[in-house]
Amino acid sequence: MKQFAFLLIAACSFALLSGCEEKQTLPYIPVEEPEDSTPATGEDVDPLTVNYELDKVLQCDPVNTNGTDITDKLDFFATPARMSVSISPTGTRFTFENGEQIPFYPFAEEFQSPIDCELDTAVVPNELRRKDTGEVLATFENDGFVISFHLDSQHITYKYKFKSVN
Repeated sequence: MKQFAFLLIAACSFALLSGCEEKQTLPYIPVEEPEDSTPATGEDVDPLTVNYELDKVLQCDPVNTNGTDITDKLDFFATPARMSVSISPTGTRFTFENGEQIPFYPFAEEFQSPIDCELDTAVVPNELRRKDTGEVLATFENDGFVISFHLDSQHITYKYKFKSVN
């Protein structure tokens, strides 16, 4: 009986091991190296430029956080402010034109357009920041950019809402 059990175990082990010896190979799929399409330093190829025009000017206060549209109430918004964002493999550039008659500037200091910036998508709403100072230039909300600023009162916030004209 012990001999029979030993032969049965040996036969089962041989059958098990002989079934595992067959190797299956996967078909050869050649791997193509990706092309480095990043242009050389200083070379900027076909940037994607999106142009925006001032759609609304909102006056917001602690009671009215959504704001009141004051665009039609002030004559100097007849020639609207414009901005554009150009995106390319070498970076993002921001251009701002305040309009001909608007008597105030929405940023802390005036700068020469275009400036290098980056779109921070890690925060909501997304922020367009200057590369050199980190200042938030605009936020992207819903269908366009919003520039928030204060004039005389710290309690009243003004918002430029821009819509794409492309």
